[in-house]
Amino acid sequence: MTTTALTDFAHEIESHMQALTRAAREGYRIDKAQDPVEGYREDLTPAEAAEVAAQDPGLILLQRYPVAVAREVAARRPDLAVGDSVSVVLTVDPRLTADEVIAVLDEAVAEASAS
Repeated sequence: MTTTALTDFAHEIESHMQALTRAAREGYRIDKAQDPVEGYREDLTPAEAAEVAAQDPGLILLQRYPVAVAREVAARRPDLAVGDSVSVVLTVDPRLTADEVIAVLDEAVAEASAS
C-alpha cells in the first residue's frame, strides 16, 4: 500500500474536489487522518473528503492498494496475470496503475518472444 497526501497529489490548477474525484477514478481509497476532534476515517466519498479538505487538506490521505491493481490486471488481461508476474512488477513500483503494469508485462512478453 502506498499513501499520498492530497496536498501532494493535487495539481496546482485542480480544486480539492477535482483532485479527489480524480483520485477515486484512479483507484485510490480516500481516508481522513486522526485529528484532536475525530479518529481516523476510511473510505470517504470525494464530497465528504472535500468538506474536510476545506478546513485542513493535510488530513486527507489517499491510499493505493497494489492488490486492487493486481485484480484489475487479472480481470482485464488474464493472459498476463500468470504466477507472480503482477506482484513482481508491483513490488518494484507499487504506485503503478493497471495500465502501466499491463504495459510493463506486455513489453516483457515482447522481449522474451524476440529472444
